[in-house]
Amino acid sequence: MKARFITSPAPSVDHSKTLRLLASFCLLTIVVAIPVFAQEPHTAGPTAEERARNVTYIHPPEAAITPAVRPVADASHPPPLPNAKPKSPAAKPVDRGPLPAQMPPNMEKENPDNLIRNWKNQRPIEERRRAVEESLAMPAEPHRAKLEAHTPGAESSSTLTTTGWEQVGTGDWNSDGIHYEAGRIRQASYAYDNSQNSDVLWLGSTGGGLWKAVDFIFFAVFVPVSDNLPGSPSVGAFLVQPGNSNNILIGTGDSYRYGGTGMFRTTDGGTTWNAVYPTDGTSWPSAFQKVLIDLSDSSNQTVLAEGDSGIWRSTDFGDTWTRVYNGATSDLVQDPVHTYIWYAGAPGVGVLRSTSWGTSFGAIGSGMATPGRISVAVSAAAPWHVYAISATTDWSSLSGIWRSDDYGDGNWNLIESTDKISGAGQAFHTTAINVDPTNPDIVFAGMAGSEVTYNATAG
Repeated sequence: MKARFITSPAPSVDHSKTLRLLASFCLLTIVVAIPVFAQEPHTAGPTAEERARNVTYIHPPEAAITPAVRPVADASHPPPLPNAKPKSPAAKPVDRGPLPAQMPPNMEKENPDNLIRNWKNQRPIEERRRAVEESLAMPAEPHRAKLEAHTPGAESSSTLTTTGWEQVGTGDWNSDGIHYEAGRIRQASYAYDNSQNSDVLWLGSTGGGLWKAVDFIFFAVFVPVSDNLPGSPSVGAFLVQPGNSNNILIGTGDSYRYGGTGMFRTTDGGTTWNAVYPTDGTSWPSAFQKVLIDLSDSSNQTVLAEGDSGIWRSTDFGDTWTRVYNGATSDLVQDPVHTYIWYAGAPGVGVLRSTSWGTSFGAIGSGMATPGRISVAVSAAAPWHVYAISATTDWSSLSGIWRSDDYGDGNWNLIESTDKISGAGQAFHTTAINVDPTNPDIVFAGMAGSEVTYNATAG
């Protein structure tokens, strides 16, 4: 029996929890921040209740702080031992082409040719760095955006057909009468902020830098953190050091959008930023997808960063870096239970795994179709189940959604056999998957659209 992916929630599931999980996606084109989605039409301004709820969204839910189910090992599903090799050699994937498409008639379509052409012909990173330096040397210009009081929905009716998403914070109102001005959000993460003495929502945007939420009790705003960044304002991935927001890393560049200029580090909360470089002679990728803290390091100094051309590791919170995998990659996750295990998505290869605390990676498994862009997810409730979503080799359509039942070893099972989410060739920059940390059956997948299953472990 295959997992059944649906577009509307099952009535017996805690919707608030699963919707919060969906909001945490990194690679979806859904704009999570300023705004998330247009609200439904209102005839008056936000109520006090709405403002209060808005403030609660910028803080992590209670379940995320003190989860009801803590990650535990399962003796009936033993993990690979530290430094263990795969049980069997990884099989070379076979190119099976795209899945049968079944697109919703109202799915928004976009012609990606211009994005792909520009990305393939982008200027070298040295030229991009010079352009940034020249731009920073120019006199600052005054902000001319006109900020007006606005009641969402007053100018035009919203096309939103679900009440599952709500706007968080406010932004500049666009005079087109359709939306608040906001771009593509690459990452939305909760992290501790020293100045507020609490965990708040941080946002990395594809063309506008790093932002953090500020709680004004009755309302919330997002303020910039990287205005002094001496590099590309395109945030591919970022990391706020747990417990100390003075230390932040930004990996610049968003694949097929804006080329980056490397990795940057601050030790004073964003007042000043400095470029950091690999110390092994390697070069940074044009774009980053993940910068992650190593959960096995209680000192919060070990970090792994993944980008278009490989994976790097640091043991001093980003001051020095060494490449641990050389090759195309598109995602990186850590087993939240057996923290010496890491997984990565590798276009053309499949899924990579490290059982050595992220110091080396190798291909695992068999049965997966030849992937283009690929993303990976692991549930803390059942870490032997590893999930992957893959695009076709031309990075346009869904190649499959897969599940491994033994930490990536052995055969990967296809659990979605129809493409309902890739839109018009959008898989090259919007391929995401996530799983409920307390229930391995609840899996979200997204490209141009999104879907969810509540029986991901079936069959």
